[in-house]
Amino acid sequence: MILNKSIKLVLAGAVIGFANVSIYPVNFSSAEEAVSSESTTQLQTLRIEEFQLEETFSSSKKAYTALVTSDIHSMTLLLEAKEESASITVNGKAVVSGEKSSFSLNAKENLFTIIVANGSEVSSYTITVSRAQNDNIQLADLVLSSGDLVFNPAVTNYHLKVDNETSNITVYAKAASDTAKVEINGTKATSKGLSVDIPVGSTTITIIVTAENGNKKTYQITITREEPLPKTPTQPITTEASSRMSQSQVGSLPATNSGNAHIETTANLDSLTVSNGTWNKSFTSDQYTYHLAVGNDVTNVSITAKAEESNAEITIDESDISSSSDITIKNQEKTVISVVVTNDDERKTYVLVFDKDIEKEEDTVDTDVIESLSATEDFSSDKIDLQLEREQPNDNSVLKPTDSRSLWQRILAFFGL
Repeated sequence: MILNKSIKLVLAGAVIGFANVSIYPVNFSSAEEAVSSESTTQLQTLRIEEFQLEETFSSSKKAYTALVTSDIHSMTLLLEAKEESASITVNGKAVVSGEKSSFSLNAKENLFTIIVANGSEVSSYTITVSRAQNDNIQLADLVLSSGDLVFNPAVTNYHLKVDNETSNITVYAKAASDTAKVEINGTKATSKGLSVDIPVGSTTITIIVTAENGNKKTYQITITREEPLPKTPTQPITTEASSRMSQSQVGSLPATNSGNAHIETTANLDSLTVSNGTWNKSFTSDQYTYHLAVGNDVTNVSITAKAEESNAEITIDESDISSSSDITIKNQEKTVISVVVTNDDERKTYVLVFDKDIEKEEDTVDTDVIESLSATEDFSSDKIDLQLEREQPNDNSVLKPTDSRSLWQRILAFFGL
């Protein structure tokens, strides 16, 4: 009986000992693997240059947050893993451990997921950055292609006038904030501006600035385009019965084929240049009289003319030309040169008055008369032949079509040229 009890005690001890031997190695191995996994996929550095995180960084802390103002549009992030063999990605984009990387920030919430991997082991960190929305609704600049507008961001209403010739204006508007949007008359504003038609009368242009947070501000420009100038009616030709036609009366000579100051024609010049002399105004095809100041030593100039229509003919001082002509400038205060363009039945005359700074001689042409003639007379045909004829003593004279010379020849002859 005593022997059996001893054997049972030994067997029980052996069983207990075997159980202890088999349990300890298993528990030790699991603890070692857990420590190894944590240490090879942890960050040892997480830092942002532009702002501070709400939480203090720790390798074991996995989630971080930050709240930034609307003027911060990006962040520079530095990440460094504890193990050199570990790889790092931010939102799926690989970054180099220990080097800075830049990331943009949108309005409201921005989530960045950081994955640290080493072999099959992986750790995850998150950064949530909340950026405030910009509330700037100001314009930085407002410019018009025509018209006098002095812009002030605090002023929202503008009124200006433009002449009748202005039928279109380009509007350029730029927001003070890069995150704001600008619309001109409902169309998105660009750096090229927006072209707006300006009819006669009042036109309102509306510019709306929408901030990032949805706030809006409206600017308005009211443009008044003037009415066209009325056309000046012409007067009939009359002369004093006791003298030849006065220069003031010649100045009221009407157009030969209509009473309008401007007539559409195919007998215009496209360009007109002179080798010497200072013009009183720039050449345009619908202006017919020009003054050119020349030195007293200038005796001749070269005039080059080109018609708008290729089949039109040009004569300078009654001489046919193909492109240019040399003209003598007399030694007198004023020398008048005609440039005539003829196209089929249409005819136009341009007048060049060369002015020298010398004493005016008696009976020299009054250039005011020449300008008035050129402005009111379209020289469209030499079919109209006029002669001054006195009908009755002590009465006004009238013009009758009897002379066969051209009108331009008779005008020059009248003034002794």
